[in-house]
Amino acid sequence: MAPPPGLAASPALTSQELSRPYPYSLGMRTRYGLLTVALLAATTASAAERTNCFDGLEFNANGLRRLTLHIAPSEVRIGAARDHFVRLRCNLPDGQSPSRIGIDWSASASSASLRVRSPHLSNQRFRLEVPRDIDLIVRVKAGEVTIRGVRGSKDVELTAGQIKIDAGPPSDYARIDASVWVGELRASPYRTRKEGFFRSFTRNFSTGKHVLRARVGAGQITLE
Repeated sequence: MAPPPGLAASPALTSQELSRPYPYSLGMRTRYGLLTVALLAATTASAAERTNCFDGLEFNANGLRRLTLHIAPSEVRIGAARDHFVRLRCNLPDGQSPSRIGIDWSASASSASLRVRSPHLSNQRFRLEVPRDIDLIVRVKAGEVTIRGVRGSKDVELTAGQIKIDAGPPSDYARIDASVWVGELRASPYRTRKEGFFRSFTRNFSTGKHVLRARVGAGQITLE
């Protein structure tokens, strides 16, 4: 089994879901300097604009097949959009300014990358909407990642915390592969539940074309 991520090498979410209390706290204290906010908005050309994620950001993903997300430690909720745009909104602890969130977007003809940096280490939430059929790569150091309604391939890594994925029908996939170094793995559609060290779950199918891969260093994976 590969080392835990980060140690080496449905429908759109509702405003009620976004505003519910966030019980997860990372419990870390680190001093950060102020970050300069930069939004690099590009499709084939590039442009820069000062803005913040509290008001909501929108990126044109028309024609993109793959989206890579690098998100600061947080609660991340990803839902399916009804169009070809990627949308991002943030919810921060009281007294924290969204102007300190660093956001970088870059795109080519078929893929894009969105990086969200933050000096806040607890009680922050990011809500994203992405095209329903796009392939997702998600990297988060710690927190909670929830994905609903996205039907493309999904590759999700979390060093510590919880991953929840609405996987959809098995017929969508060629392979499902999930593992935790220490913690719990639940895949209720496949009647699988494992706890302890080095737990993993793999299924291969002949019907689908997508791949679902989930990795957690310490924590829990739930496939629904």
